Amino acid sequence: GGGVSAQTADEAKKQIQAVYDKVNAAGARKDIKGVLSAYTSDYTSTTASGQKRTLAELSQMVPQLFAAMVSMKAVSKITAVTVKGKVYTAHLRSHAEMKLNNPRTKKVSVIVVDTVEEDVWVKQGGLWKNKRGKTITSKQTLDGQSMPSP
Repeated sequence: GGGVSAQTADEAKKQIQAVYDKVNAAGARKDIKGVLSAYTSDYTSTTASGQKRTLAELSQMVPQLFAAMVSMKAVSKITAVTVKGKVYTAHLRSHAEMKLNNPRTKKVSVIVVDTVEEDVWVKQGGLWKNKRGKTITSKQTLDGQSMPSP
């Protein structure tokens, strides 16, 4: 039967892009719940250097980041969505600029992060949730100086 009731990559791309936009807006507001609401409970992410993180770890990191953060502007743009069965992989580029209170200099530092990522999305209860994230490349600068990626 032609059971292609699954969404087209195009529809999924639009809907998942809307979730990224919402998460980035939540980040700008320092809305911890809003940021973490986009993930499945078994979410894991892998950094460019191969470090793994769980949702529990993310839940501890986000409040710490927001505590030091003066402001954040982040933009995530999906370049493509690939579909395999019920698994939707979003390929994206993200650009974030954060102003943080630097405890060492006692001044506000600017961190700029550019990443290329692949995120695996699933639908749970009619909502798109990010199940797995993988950073392919990451470039960071601190006050204009190149800095090692996490």
